[in-house]
Amino acid sequence: MEKKKHLIFDLDETIVTLKIDWDEWHKKIATIFKEFEPDFVYWGGFIDYLIVPFIEKYGQRIRDKIVEFENQYEKEKLKGYVVNNKLVDYIKQNTHQKNYLLTNNALNTILPILEELGIKDRFEKTVTIDDVLYCKPHIEGILTIIDKSVPLSDYAVIGDSGNDEKIAKSVGVDFIKIVFKP
Repeated sequence: MEKKKHLIFDLDETIVTLKIDWDEWHKKIATIFKEFEPDFVYWGGFIDYLIVPFIEKYGQRIRDKIVEFENQYEKEKLKGYVVNNKLVDYIKQNTHQKNYLLTNNALNTILPILEELGIKDRFEKTVTIDDVLYCKPHIEGILTIIDKSVPLSDYAVIGDSGNDEKIAKSVGVDFIKIVFKP
C-alpha cells in the first residue's frame, strides 16, 4: 500500500465490520426482486450480485426501492461495529496518500462511523449506494473516483470481497485483500 498514491477503501469487513443481520437483508432484497419478477425464487445465500442485473433490467424504479430499503434497514438493524484498528491507524497516519471510500452501504450509516473513528476528513471522496445508479461490482462508483490524469498504477482498491476485486480488475487497478474477521 505504501507505494500507491491513491487508495480506494471498502468499508464493511475492511475498515469496520458492521454488526447487522445480512441474512435477513438478503431475504428482504429478494422480496424487492419478487415485486418486479413475481416468479423470482430466492434459494438462500448471497444475492447481492443480482442487484446490478435487476437495475439494468428495471431501471431507476428498482434502484430507488433498493436504496430506500438499504437506508431504512441499516438505520433500524445496525447494532454497532467492530473496528479494524490497524487499518484505521494506517488511514490516520499516512497523510502522503489520497484516500477514497467506495461502499454499498448507505451514507447515513457510514458518516457517523467515520466521524467516531476520526477518519471522515481523511477521504478525498466518499461514494455510497446513495450516489450511484449501479452499486458494486459495477464500475460506476470507482469511475467517479479515478482521475484520468493520474496513472492507474497509482491506484489500489482495498477490500475484502470478490466485488471489490472485480471492480479493481475491471478498471485495471491493483487489489489488496483485507481479511478482517473480529
